[in-house]
Amino acid sequence: MRKIHKILSFMIALCLCFPVFGLIALAGNSGAKIENGAIFEGDELSISEWSFPRNSGIALEEYNGKNAVAIKTQNVGKILTSYTAVKTSKDVDDTLSIFFALSVKKLLSGNPFGFVFGSPKLRDNINAAGTTFFYINKEGTGYKYGLKNYAASGEKKLAEGSLTSSQADDLSVKMAVTGSGKIDLTVNGNVVYSSAAENEVKAEGFLGFVHDGEQSLTSTEKTEVYITDMKIVNNYYDRPETPLITRADFSNNEFNTEEWHLRNSAAAPNGGLFVEDNTLSYNGSGQNALFGTTHKYSNFDLQYDLFDAKNYGTIEKNGWVNTASYWQGVVFGIAGDDISATFARNDNRDYLIYFQSGFNTETGERTSDITSMGFLAKGKYVKIQALPDKFSVFKKGYTDKVRVRITVIDGKLTVRMKLVGEYEWTDIYSYEFDDGYTPTGYISLHGEGNQFVLGRTYYGASYFKLDNIQLANYDMDPKTVKVGFTSNVLKPFADYAYVDNWSDDYLVVYTRGKGSK
Repeated sequence: MRKIHKILSFMIALCLCFPVFGLIALAGNSGAKIENGAIFEGDELSISEWSFPRNSGIALEEYNGKNAVAIKTQNVGKILTSYTAVKTSKDVDDTLSIFFALSVKKLLSGNPFGFVFGSPKLRDNINAAGTTFFYINKEGTGYKYGLKNYAASGEKKLAEGSLTSSQADDLSVKMAVTGSGKIDLTVNGNVVYSSAAENEVKAEGFLGFVHDGEQSLTSTEKTEVYITDMKIVNNYYDRPETPLITRADFSNNEFNTEEWHLRNSAAAPNGGLFVEDNTLSYNGSGQNALFGTTHKYSNFDLQYDLFDAKNYGTIEKNGWVNTASYWQGVVFGIAGDDISATFARNDNRDYLIYFQSGFNTETGERTSDITSMGFLAKGKYVKIQALPDKFSVFKKGYTDKVRVRITVIDGKLTVRMKLVGEYEWTDIYSYEFDDGYTPTGYISLHGEGNQFVLGRTYYGASYFKLDNIQLANYDMDPKTVKVGFTSNVLKPFADYAYVDNWSDDYLVVYTRGKGSK
């Protein structure tokens, strides 16, 4: 089978982006990518992707004409750790590839600086069992480097060597780890260690830069290291357990709560997200209203009918304008352990496809006959384009039903549409994720709307209907689960048949419980 294997290759230039992790995907197979970790956002270090102590002497600085992460610290422990853990697959040889370039200017004596991976916890000890540590330490006028692994039985030294000051000032390190636990270590272009046996190291876990040793509360001396380049790629297969095909046609105003989760939210008077008239009705719903999966998906095919959008303004009793409908969208790649415990949208981490048309906030009427499609990838606008007129569901007077089809397979997103009753699909949009990456996470169908805006004198909410939702797992060799059926409808209790077993004699004797025999 064909392998899609592209390695992230970003250099630190005008901005410092540490692209952490890519994906190897097998044709027809699912895969997931650990987040692109950007340690630098604008002119600040990112706190959303990397964990580091505040006021620790870690900052973005210009070094030799380029941006670099300057580490000037006497803090010890994990000083710069990725929030996202590495995953592994036994059937992937190149499961973890690490490269970083350093300029080591000064190290405190007895305080090794280095890089760890395989750490079981984000903020665990450096020597926690399972962790592998590449370190640099001060030695005479030069430096010493080493590689050691920590296990429950103690630490094991795998490699050791010496560096001159000039070699440490321009240091490059590569580590390649297999899914079976072998490691190759390259220092300044020279292979200095290769595992002879499996299970020597563990790739799975957290990784990042560390500073070992004891912290002095009196000394003003600090370690000084510049990270000038870094590329880390994590390859693995991800096949979430899901039902093979999941449907919701809302017959009898029901859906299966073992497959779908509904959250209600209003953005207009008496509004919300309801199952009514055998459809899913976004009837004045707000931005936190959603209809989402209870299982995570990687490769998938989602289809649904979109119709009955409100494309005109109305006036409420308080005189406020209630505008034409906000957009309808699909979010995928939603992270988290439980969709019911999240708002199921994090624009900095997931992916949103939406359909919309503008409106006048004073009259509530549509400002255009054009319905457009937009695509956001982790909070960044990738594409906004007009739809063919026959799919302009957000146009005044539109009465047709549009069938939407969104497919993600092996790192490629495809959006298609057709009118209900048509045979042929119309290709609308396609997008290829970097490095063959296939997002993994929950999928949810959203509207938009928010009435809680200071100074606003209009209601903006979602008004449209969805029906015939069908979601298929498109993983090769999918991990399927069977689910039961639990209705969203509360069933009334059956009438209780009361039977009077009290005899007249008993009641005469035991009136109010005070009788005696």
